[in-house]
Amino acid sequence: GEAARLEQSLREQQALRQQLDTQAQLLNDTSAELNTLRDQPAVERIYALEEEVEALREALQQAEEAMAMASAGEAGLSTDWVVMAITRYSAELEEAQRRIALLEAQLDGSDEVELNDMVSNLSEELRRPMTAIAGYTDILLSESMGILTNNQRALLEKVQSGTTRMEQLLNSSITQSQQIVQIRPSGVVQPINVTETLETAVNELLVLVREKQLTLDLDIEPTIPPLPVQRDVLYRITLDLLGNAVNVSAQNGRVQLIATAGELTNQENEGLSEFGFLQLVITDSGAGIPAEMRPYVFDTPSRTNGKGHGGIQGVDDPSRISRAYTLARLNGGRIWVESEEGHGSQFYVLLPVLT
Repeated sequence: GEAARLEQSLREQQALRQQLDTQAQLLNDTSAELNTLRDQPAVERIYALEEEVEALREALQQAEEAMAMASAGEAGLSTDWVVMAITRYSAELEEAQRRIALLEAQLDGSDEVELNDMVSNLSEELRRPMTAIAGYTDILLSESMGILTNNQRALLEKVQSGTTRMEQLLNSSITQSQQIVQIRPSGVVQPINVTETLETAVNELLVLVREKQLTLDLDIEPTIPPLPVQRDVLYRITLDLLGNAVNVSAQNGRVQLIATAGELTNQENEGLSEFGFLQLVITDSGAGIPAEMRPYVFDTPSRTNGKGHGGIQGVDDPSRISRAYTLARLNGGRIWVESEEGHGSQFYVLLPVLT
């Protein structure tokens, strides 16, 4: 009876390991699939990513079962094997997040709204397996399953650090998606008073301006026409960009906000048309942005980190700069930056106004 039970336990263990290895191979093969995704339409690429994350989710479920069996002592799995399983699937989870950022970078600007929804959903989907891995890692680190070797502890601490980082990335992605959804253009929007909205955003930062003893120059043209966007759009763009300027400027430095109205002539189909725009120029007295980093200023934090860039000099909070960029684009506007290292930066925003 005892021999039969042990034999059955070994068969179950071998079958489980085979399932896990199969799932791992499936996930490893996706690197080749990414090359073919580049030539597919945006929607197809997103669907392919969904399938990839689903495969990852199934693999992680298998890993969870293995770890649960080990903790209950039902299949004779060693702590060493459990540690390696957690490490492997934690790495694959982080790789899935990197691929999300990669596919996001390949999409055209016209797909930003759809992409935002999809990334938000995928981020929520990644929460559950990541949380499970974090929980099992904590159990093993507590040594309730046995004393860990130095190598085991080092592996687990690496996993713990990775899950913490992933949690921060997911929270940032979900929060940003929710904020953008809340102020996405929809239906008929009542035009807003530009001057009042800009002054409200400026007032939010006055305490910090005083703490850093900054000189704040405001030059708001009094005749700017109403802006056909939700009030929160202009408020958030201004607060994010001006807040960045205040934060990166040195003590006793200078920050400037200029708001003007203008018109451009557009020639299309042999006809001429004029359209009005609001231009914001926000200047800081920070360290400036290195030339090689400027192409990445408006990237999401996960995309920037995925390219190995980390933080960017002259940018205080990348998620806020990325959000300002997305909001401007969603509302028919444009945003760009000019900077000289050692001499600060100027962020430019164009938004259409009523003429």
